[in-house]
Amino acid sequence: MHSDRSAVVVLLLRCFLGFALFVPLGIDKLAAFPGSSAGLVDSHRETILGVGPGIALLYVFSYTLPFVETLGGLALLVGWQTRRAFIVMAFLLVVLSFGTTLGGRIGTTANNLVFLAACLWGYLLADADRYGISAWMRAGQTGSDR
Repeated sequence: MHSDRSAVVVLLLRCFLGFALFVPLGIDKLAAFPGSSAGLVDSHRETILGVGPGIALLYVFSYTLPFVETLGGLALLVGWQTRRAFIVMAFLLVVLSFGTTLGGRIGTTANNLVFLAACLWGYLLADADRYGISAWMRAGQTGSDR
C-alpha cells in the first residue's frame, strides 16, 4: 500500500503538471487556434516531418494538440482517471520531444524530458491518489456497497 506521503506527491504532481503546464499551454493554443496549429506545422517544414507522409501526421498532431493538452491537464488537475491521464500526457511529451529534437530545439526537449519523468512518476504512484475525483467516486461506491 502507498503511504500518505505518496498521496501528497501524486496530488502535487497532478496540480503542478495540470495547472502550471498543460492547461495554460493548451488554453494559449486554443485561444490562437487554428493559427497556433499552422505555426507548429510551419516550424517543422524544414525537418523530416515536413516532407512526405510526415506532413499529414504533423497536421493531425498540431490540430489535436491544444485539445489534448487542455483536457489532459484538466483531468490531472481534478484527479479524474489519474493513471490514464498521466500516461496520455507522458505519451504526448514523448511525441513533442521527438518533434522538438528534429526541429533542433534541444533545450525544449530537455524540459520536456523533465516533465516526462514527472508524468511517469505520477503514473507509478497513481494508485495512491486519494484527493481526486476518481478516488472520491471509488470511496462513494464502496460506501454504498455496505
